[in-house]
Amino acid sequence: YKTGNFESARSRLAPAPPAAAEATLAEWLADPKLRGGDYWRQGVLYRLLLAHDPERRYEATSLHFEFLQPVRKPGKAPHYERHRLAPTPTEEATVLAQATAVDAAIRRHEFGPGCGQCLWYVIISGLYQSAMHNPFETIDRRLSTLETLLTEVVQHLRDSSPAKEVEFGGIELGQ
Repeated sequence: YKTGNFESARSRLAPAPPAAAEATLAEWLADPKLRGGDYWRQGVLYRLLLAHDPERRYEATSLHFEFLQPVRKPGKAPHYERHRLAPTPTEEATVLAQATAVDAAIRRHEFGPGCGQCLWYVIISGLYQSAMHNPFETIDRRLSTLETLLTEVVQHLRDSSPAKEVEFGGIELGQ
């Protein structure tokens, strides 16, 4: 089930082109069309997980994305969209190649440039850069650095929140 609007999800349902299985990770990162849509990739990955279940309890020949927001058009009754996905062997090869390439990059600690904007990027890049400059830094120091960063983030959120209460990771933080 998808809670979003079907009309705005069309690009997320788009499959990758057939040649995408031969692309490199750098090419996938550079060209969003080579990756295929997020929902398409998710569906193909679920199909692969079921196909490789050691007990083979389920055999998925197709998947359906059902959108919970009704499509409303003037003069027509609202209806709910359902998108069927029947992954081909080529599509499965593409997603498997993507997953393998990403797994290899993660194991080599190659996390790419990141967005440079979100809170997670700021925290992780700060810790990573610190560890790269001083690989013998202790775990206690790393945790202390993370605690300091999180304290600064919470303070920033409090300063910018009109209610002066902040929810951070599901925990409400008051003044």
